Amino acid sequence: MIKTKIDGVQGVIISTDTIGAMSYPHVLITASKALTEGPSYAVSASSGPVVLTLPATPTDGDTFRVCKATSTAFTVSVTSSAHPVNGGTTAVAILTTFGSAEVQFVGKGVNMWVAG
Repeated sequence: MIKTKIDGVQGVIISTDTIGAMSYPHVLITASKALTEGPSYAVSASSGPVVLTLPATPTDGDTFRVCKATSTAFTVSVTSSAHPVNGGTTAVAILTTFGSAEVQFVGKGVNMWVAG
Protein backbone atom coordinates (compact mmCIF):
# COMPACT_ATOMS: atom_id res chain seq x y z
CA MET A 1 0.00 0.00 0.00
CA ILE A 2 1.34 3.44 -1.00
CA LYS A 3 0.12 6.67 0.62
CA THR A 4 0.78 10.21 -0.50
CA LYS A 5 -0.56 13.13 1.56
CA ILE A 6 -1.33 16.75 0.75
CA ASP A 7 -3.03 18.37 3.76
CA GLY A 8 -4.99 21.50 4.57
CA VAL A 9 -6.98 22.38 1.46
CA GLN A 10 -10.62 21.45 0.90
CA GLY A 11 -11.20 19.35 -2.19
CA VAL A 12 -7.56 18.34 -2.61
CA ILE A 13 -6.47 14.73 -2.76
CA ILE A 14 -5.10 13.98 0.69
CA SER A 15 -3.99 10.43 0.08
CA THR A 16 -3.88 7.72 -2.52
CA ASP A 17 -4.06 4.07 -1.57
CA THR A 18 -2.76 1.60 -4.11
CA ILE A 19 -3.89 -1.97 -3.73
CA GLY A 20 -2.56 -4.21 -6.46
CA ALA A 21 -3.13 -2.33 -9.72
CA MET A 22 -6.05 -0.25 -8.43
CA SER A 23 -5.64 3.28 -7.05
CA TYR A 24 -8.16 5.04 -4.78
CA PRO A 25 -7.75 8.82 -4.33
CA HIS A 26 -9.38 10.34 -1.23
CA VAL A 27 -10.70 13.89 -1.41
CA LEU A 28 -11.03 15.87 1.84
CA ILE A 29 -14.38 17.64 2.29
CA THR A 30 -15.11 20.07 5.13
CA ALA A 31 -18.47 21.53 4.02
CA SER A 32 -21.66 20.42 2.26
CA LYS A 33 -21.34 19.99 -1.51
CA ALA A 34 -22.58 18.16 -4.59
CA LEU A 35 -20.54 15.08 -5.46
CA THR A 36 -19.34 15.15 -9.04
CA GLU A 37 -16.33 12.88 -9.25
CA GLY A 38 -15.32 9.98 -7.12
CA PRO A 39 -14.55 7.73 -5.92
CA SER A 40 -13.63 8.33 -2.26
CA TYR A 41 -14.21 11.15 0.19
CA ALA A 42 -12.88 11.72 3.70
CA VAL A 43 -15.29 14.10 5.44
CA SER A 44 -14.41 16.39 8.33
CA ALA A 45 -17.63 17.29 10.17
CA SER A 46 -15.84 19.17 12.95
CA SER A 47 -17.71 22.47 12.42
CA GLY A 48 -21.21 21.09 11.85
CA PRO A 49 -23.24 18.57 9.85
CA VAL A 50 -22.09 17.91 6.27
CA VAL A 51 -24.53 17.00 3.48
CA LEU A 52 -23.19 15.43 0.29
CA THR A 53 -25.60 15.37 -2.65
CA LEU A 54 -25.36 12.59 -5.25
CA PRO A 55 -25.46 13.50 -8.97
CA ALA A 56 -28.93 13.98 -10.50
CA THR A 57 -27.92 12.34 -13.81
CA PRO A 58 -25.68 9.42 -12.86
CA THR A 59 -24.37 6.71 -15.13
CA ASP A 60 -24.99 3.06 -14.33
CA GLY A 61 -22.23 1.92 -11.98
CA ASP A 62 -21.25 5.36 -10.63
CA THR A 63 -19.87 4.73 -7.14
CA PHE A 64 -18.98 7.01 -4.24
CA ARG A 65 -17.27 6.00 -0.97
CA VAL A 66 -17.63 8.35 2.01
CA CYS A 67 -15.89 8.12 5.40
CA LYS A 68 -16.54 10.36 8.41
CA ALA A 69 -13.02 11.25 9.50
CA THR A 70 -13.83 13.21 12.67
CA SER A 71 -14.95 12.23 16.16
CA THR A 72 -17.62 14.91 16.58
CA ALA A 73 -21.33 14.40 17.15
CA PHE A 74 -22.14 15.99 13.79
CA THR A 75 -23.67 13.77 11.10
CA VAL A 76 -22.44 13.23 7.55
CA SER A 77 -25.37 12.61 5.19
CA VAL A 78 -25.29 11.36 1.61
CA THR A 79 -28.50 12.43 -0.17
CA SER A 80 -30.19 12.23 -3.55
CA SER A 81 -32.88 14.53 -4.86
CA ALA A 82 -33.33 12.73 -8.17
CA HIS A 83 -33.28 8.99 -7.39
CA PRO A 84 -34.21 6.94 -4.31
CA VAL A 85 -31.54 5.43 -2.09
CA ASN A 86 -32.12 1.74 -1.25
CA GLY A 87 -35.55 1.86 -2.86
CA GLY A 88 -37.18 4.56 -0.79
CA THR A 89 -35.10 6.65 1.54
CA THR A 90 -33.44 9.80 0.33
CA ALA A 91 -30.36 9.80 2.56
CA VAL A 92 -27.69 7.67 4.20
CA ALA A 93 -26.50 9.00 7.57
CA ILE A 94 -22.98 8.35 8.87
CA LEU A 95 -22.97 8.92 12.62
CA THR A 96 -19.83 7.26 14.00
CA THR A 97 -16.17 8.20 13.75
CA PHE A 98 -14.63 6.42 10.75
CA GLY A 99 -18.10 5.17 9.82
CA SER A 100 -18.45 4.85 6.08
CA ALA A 101 -20.86 4.15 3.25
CA GLU A 102 -20.49 3.11 -0.35
CA VAL A 103 -23.27 4.23 -2.68
CA GLN A 104 -23.59 2.90 -6.24
CA PHE A 105 -26.09 3.85 -8.95
CA VAL A 106 -27.98 0.97 -10.55
CA GLY A 107 -29.65 1.97 -13.82
CA LYS A 108 -31.05 -0.57 -16.28
CA GLY A 109 -34.70 -0.15 -15.27
CA VAL A 110 -34.03 0.16 -11.52
CA ASN A 111 -32.77 3.75 -11.43
CA MET A 112 -31.80 4.01 -7.78
CA TRP A 113 -28.76 4.42 -5.54
CA VAL A 114 -27.81 1.32 -3.54
CA ALA A 115 -25.98 1.95 -0.28
CA GLY A 116 -24.07 -0.63 1.66
